[in-house]
Formats: sequence, C-alpha cells, structure tokens
Amino acid sequence: GGGWPMQRPTAIALIVAALMIRPGVVQAEPARLACEGKMRVQNANGETAENYVLSLVIDQAAGTVTVGSYGTAPILSQPDSDAVVFMAQPGSVAGVSTGSINRFTGVASVHIITLTDGLYKFYGRCKPAQRLF
Repeated sequence: GGGWPMQRPTAIALIVAALMIRPGVVQAEPARLACEGKMRVQNANGETAENYVLSLVIDQAAGTVTVGSYGTAPILSQPDSDAVVFMAQPGSVAGVSTGSINRFTGVASVHIITLTDGLYKFYGRCKPAQRLF
C-alpha cells in the first residue's frame, strides 16, 4: 500500500510533459512589429505618398492581424507558410482590406479602405517592436 505517494509525482510529471509537447498547440504571444515605409493615399485627387511607420500585431492563436488603429483582419495563410496573408471579412466596407508580410524578410504590403480619404496603400519593412515603457 505505500506506493501511491511515490507514484504521484511521476504521474504528475508525465501529465505536465504530455501537455507541454502536444504538437501544433503552441500558444505564442502575439508578434508586435514596427513597419517603416511609404503610405500612399489614392483618391479622386490622385495619389500622394509619405514616409510612414505602421504597427502590426500578428496573433497566431486568434488567427488575426491588427493594423495600427485601422482594424483587424483574419489570417488566410497556413501557419507554416513564408508569408502571413490577411484579408477583411466579406462584406467589410472600411478598414483593413488586404495585406501580407514575409516572415523572413519583413517586407509588408497593407491596403486600407477609408470612407473619407480613399485607399491607403502601405509598402515597407517590419521588424520586432520593443515596448518603450
């Protein structure tokens, strides 16, 4: 009868190990990126471009990309693909339209539809963002 107390730590360790190594269930923190590039605005007056810094938050667990204050769009690409591709939900009128970011080079392209200013097109390169404070 005295074997159970000695077996309990081993059983708990095995359960913990099994929970930790389940494939495909890695819940990483969202990746926060700072992207520097050009924001082009295309509307009835033509197209203008200016230097711009855009923040992206890639949340693999939620399956979404948040583009600055412009909104969130679902990820369409497979988790192991070289690029994260995202697109607005069908029926969306304004906000993030489409986008992609290469996981290795950081090259990003994002299109944003606004109700007042026309189409915003961002092209740039992203790097991991550090929290400033």
